[in-house]
Amino acid sequence: MPMPAPNTPWPPEDYAPAMDAIRHDDAQLSGKLDVINERRRRQYQHEPQPYQARGQYNGGVVGATSRFFLGKPQAQDRAKSHLITHHLPIAEELTTALADYMAGKPPAVTLAPEDETNQQAAEALARLTESDEFASDWWNAVYRAGSLGWVFGRVVWNQAVQPHPWIEWVDADCGMAEFENGKQVAVLFWDTFTQEKETYRLLQRHTPGQIEYTLYKGSDDNLGMPVPFDECKETAYLKDIPGLHDGTMLTTGATRPTAHMMANYRPRQEWRQKKQLRYYSTSDVARGGTIFEDIDHNWSQLQHEVEAARGRLFVDESLLDSDGPGKGAYLDWFRDVFPARQNPSIDAPATFEQVQFDMRVEQYLTLIDSGIRKAVSALGLSPFTVDMDPQASGDMTATETKARTKRTRATADAKGRHERAHLSLLLTAYLEMDAALNGYTPPTQPVLVSLPDQVEATETERIANVASVFNAGVLSIEAAVDTLHPEWTDEQKAVEVERIRALRRGEQPFDPMAGVDLDGVIGGAE
Repeated sequence: MPMPAPNTPWPPEDYAPAMDAIRHDDAQLSGKLDVINERRRRQYQHEPQPYQARGQYNGGVVGATSRFFLGKPQAQDRAKSHLITHHLPIAEELTTALADYMAGKPPAVTLAPEDETNQQAAEALARLTESDEFASDWWNAVYRAGSLGWVFGRVVWNQAVQPHPWIEWVDADCGMAEFENGKQVAVLFWDTFTQEKETYRLLQRHTPGQIEYTLYKGSDDNLGMPVPFDECKETAYLKDIPGLHDGTMLTTGATRPTAHMMANYRPRQEWRQKKQLRYYSTSDVARGGTIFEDIDHNWSQLQHEVEAARGRLFVDESLLDSDGPGKGAYLDWFRDVFPARQNPSIDAPATFEQVQFDMRVEQYLTLIDSGIRKAVSALGLSPFTVDMDPQASGDMTATETKARTKRTRATADAKGRHERAHLSLLLTAYLEMDAALNGYTPPTQPVLVSLPDQVEATETERIANVASVFNAGVLSIEAAVDTLHPEWTDEQKAVEVERIRALRRGEQPFDPMAGVDLDGVIGGAE
């Protein structure tokens, strides 16, 4: 599929449902009530409307007669009763909790055994993936994929900034993946710029071995026509990029596309018959269906209940102060003395009456809590993961924690397959680009990616597990030491293995203080 044709609608018509879904999911996450209510108006606008007659609005005998038979005129927009006025960030909290579970620890990446001797590739891979910056960016990528349905990763480089490339993750509404027979073959990105009331879009299409750039000048909803890069100041730098063939094509030196879309979960059900969208996945927000809107609706009703139940006073007119003829009257709460009105009866004092309505707080809170629990289940989370398990204690073993997070772990396993495949493709392209830029041989096999277990066993549990397996005769001393002390160097592990073997042969009595520098300890204490 080449670049889009000039003067086509933008975003493309086939991709419009995806953009609408992203817009709705983003509104639910950020609490944009205007976007949420726009959808609810469309949903409820077909409800039967009350009958209206012109005479109901008239005065005099005609109006009185019309209202007698037809009743008072009612508001036509009944959808207003379904609108949301207050927002609870439940979708944001749950998607964040799932991202914390999925990406709380960064992934572990290694070269394939066939490439272990490629020292430069190993150093480049470690340089990128073992940094805190990569761990932070990876968490954001997992969160964005979960909240909006997918995220794009792309390899970028600028040797004026640093000699090695890096990975940038791009939000779902700034790119579009292309598929052939279920396989990603290209990714199209666009950046929008406004200059002197003109709309410019820079499109870049990543395919194996090359990136194609084109600048279009159009409108908010139309791509427009291709124009030179220097017509927009933000894209003028592309005109002078070395190696840009035919003015638009850049050879990357990578055999794979330098961009890839990471799916979040299973494909979205309502798009399965759409050729362009059938491979795009559903977001965690969409998995909740209308549950999040129902929670907000009940929360809005509770706030309305609070507003309706606030105290009101019916005050005798003699207690009011006037602002002057035609300007109304008011009650001065800070006055100490109010003049008494002359009443026909000497025993009729001026009074005021307080009115207070009851609030159905418990009923609404029960509805909201039920909605939150439904959302937790819909997103494939265990109540324990979001601190909603009443049976959980403060001090639990890893085994107990894993048992109580079974649902979350199953969801993480399903999402993790997409993440491992995405990272493997992207990091392999990254190494190919780094090799091309810095003059070494790229790896021959895809990068291996594993996601760490987010539930860590305590030291006591690890020791007990290793001892149990070792005593069963299916674990060597070397493997046991390596499992218990992965942070040790190979030399330290070898010394420990030899000590254990000496103890088992009876050549060396066990000394719990062996290796402790007593002089240093005593000296430090002094």
